[in-house]
Amino acid sequence: MRFAANSGDSKWSSSRSVTGDSISHWSFAVFGGLRGRVGEFWKGLPDFAQTPPKILRPRPRDVCRLRTLKLQYLNSLDQFVKHALHCRHYLRYCDDFVLLSADREQLVDWRDSIEGYLDQALELALNPRQRLRPLSDGVDFLGYIVRRDYRLVRRRVVNNLRARLLTFEAELVGEGRCLRRFRYEPELLDALHAVLASYRGHLGKANSQRLWASLWQRFAFLQEYFILDAATGKLLRKDRVPPQLTSVREQYRWLRQRFPGDVVFFEVGRFYELYGADDVLLAQRLGLEPLAKNRRGARFGFPLVLARRYARTLLRDGRSILVATQTEQSWTGIRERRPQWRLVPRHGATVETAGGKT
Repeated sequence: MRFAANSGDSKWSSSRSVTGDSISHWSFAVFGGLRGRVGEFWKGLPDFAQTPPKILRPRPRDVCRLRTLKLQYLNSLDQFVKHALHCRHYLRYCDDFVLLSADREQLVDWRDSIEGYLDQALELALNPRQRLRPLSDGVDFLGYIVRRDYRLVRRRVVNNLRARLLTFEAELVGEGRCLRRFRYEPELLDALHAVLASYRGHLGKANSQRLWASLWQRFAFLQEYFILDAATGKLLRKDRVPPQLTSVREQYRWLRQRFPGDVVFFEVGRFYELYGADDVLLAQRLGLEPLAKNRRGARFGFPLVLARRYARTLLRDGRSILVATQTEQSWTGIRERRPQWRLVPRHGATVETAGGKT
């Protein structure tokens, strides 16, 4: 949008999109009048009229076909704006477009002309949500507010991100009187990671450093699941044990490094085992006896059925606990372990036991 930077503040911008019997939404009515003209692009798209709303999810190839459909079908609109209206500053992406002019009345005339052309030539209609405003207010386009020297993210985009993060927080974090429980559900974390990566890519095209910092601080639960790599700007998952670790001891040490200060209940068969040289004091606190020498290098252990008892003792001491369970996934004969729960006691809270509160 270089032309916007070269235009004076006295210019006006008009941004709008096509709607009605158009191609801006995933619905059957949108495509109802276009089947005879876009046969090749229509083939393979799902029958949206027969698809229940709850399972209506466009496939990636359908999204690509839809985008191509919009770009090619509205090419005649581009030619009309450039050659018939002689608009020098015109930008379109799919069904969203912007026109710039120093004359406000000229934009109003162009709008009427475009409305008539779409109705007669393409059987489409303009979206009623149109904006005609001075260029000094910025150009609202593709999720951004574009100004002369910088770009901001549209408020609606930020509000949508906040709403989605609140939903994930409710599903992943359990708030109790005595402790906070963090749930490590792979499918949920995969979805959360995809959402964050998508929005981070969108926010990265704008001046959003302060915005991202405020979101990272407001939704502090994200720091329980991700590490922000300062060098690459990527979000790294804390729950994914690298597959190149070829022993249970290496998996245990990796989890201890990812969650420093936590007691790791590391599942091996029917037992939870401890592998660290600094676990001696922890074993003494729990009354655990050293294990006999073994190939895994485990120093202490206890049956799974005793985990609740030992967890109460550690939570009363103010220790956080990471429960790592083994999965059916196997790497070079070593089963994968991944976090399942993280229990963090609240400061000053009491933990309920069988004999009461302490």
